[in-house]
Formats: sequence, C-alpha cells, structure tokens
Amino acid sequence: MWKTSDPGRSYSEKESQCEYIFRKAIRQDGPFWHLCTSGKTQEIFNTKAEDYRFSITNFAISIHEAGMRAVTDAHMENHLHGLLQGPESHCDLVITRYIRRLKAYLKSDGRDPLSPVDL
Repeated sequence: MWKTSDPGRSYSEKESQCEYIFRKAIRQDGPFWHLCTSGKTQEIFNTKAEDYRFSITNFAISIHEAGMRAVTDAHMENHLHGLLQGPESHCDLVITRYIRRLKAYLKSDGRDPLSPVDL
C-alpha cells in the first residue's frame, strides 16, 4: 500500500491513491454525507463550555437515534459540520432532532430558542 506522504510520488499519484481508498470505503462502508448547518445567518449559540458539551452530546445522540455513524464532526460558535455514514434519508432526522433539542436547551438557559431557526 502506498503512503500519501511518500515524497517519491507525484501529487497526482497520491491523489489517485486517496480516491481509491475513499471509493473502496464507500463500497464497503458508505455512503457518506457531509452535514453542516448555516453559520452565516445564525446567532452564536455555543458561548460557553457547557454549550459545546451539549452540542457535541446532542449531535451524538441525534446521530445514534437516526441509525447513522459519525466519522468526524466539528462544532463552532454558530454552526456545526459532520461527516456521517448511513442512508441519505436519515440525514434529515439527525438535523431535526438536533434542532429540537438545541431549541429546548437554549430556552431552558433563558435564550431565544428561535435564533437558530435556519440550522
């Protein structure tokens, strides 16, 4: 197996190997989906450590309930990204459950639960 850090190979060869590995993973484990919420129109909802903990836990629970698997995720102040594995039809379920819990959390913390409506 080639290593992508092999200095003797061209960029094109390294890229081809990465594509081969990804296509093999899709055939064996896929499909994969990039889920993200809009950060351009959102209020900042991750303002403290507890907010980040809630966001990460909420996302993990939502993914599990939808029967998907997280490959990776990233939580920013006003949006999140996740690379998920599973049926495309389950992606909406992940986001719907995440938003529902986030709104309840914000409301319980005395914040406007309608701010992140475009998540």
